[in-house]
Amino acid sequence: FLARELRNASLRRRHRVPDDVTGVLVTRASSHSALGVRVDDVVLSIDGKKVGDDGSVELRESELVSYEFLLTGKQRGEPTSVLVLRGGERVQLCAPLSQLPRRLPRNHGFDCFPHYVIIGGLVFVRLCCPMLEDKRSKG
Repeated sequence: FLARELRNASLRRRHRVPDDVTGVLVTRASSHSALGVRVDDVVLSIDGKKVGDDGSVELRESELVSYEFLLTGKQRGEPTSVLVLRGGERVQLCAPLSQLPRRLPRNHGFDCFPHYVIIGGLVFVRLCCPMLEDKRSKG
């Protein structure tokens, strides 16, 4: 899920967030996620660690990191617990993390599965046999 800061007083009122509660507002959520986080949920804590209005969580004493670190630092299948505020009610969500379906296919249909990285709109891939053969055939 993607979330935004929850510092705006009118936004907090709209989502019925009490003044003494901190968290982030979910703006996008995957329908493929087993966790069940929905758009307009307010994430209050992840694995018992309180989420601040700016999206920070305390990793160690006096060391703050983004809430995303708690999710991306887990292994696939590791159980995750998220406390959300949904419609003014607290809801505890628990599920193992799993990999979401990729938006782009990884297999181009030849003899290898290239890994790629996109930087500034450019796609960088490993050089492989089908690419060399294609370049040779086109001259």
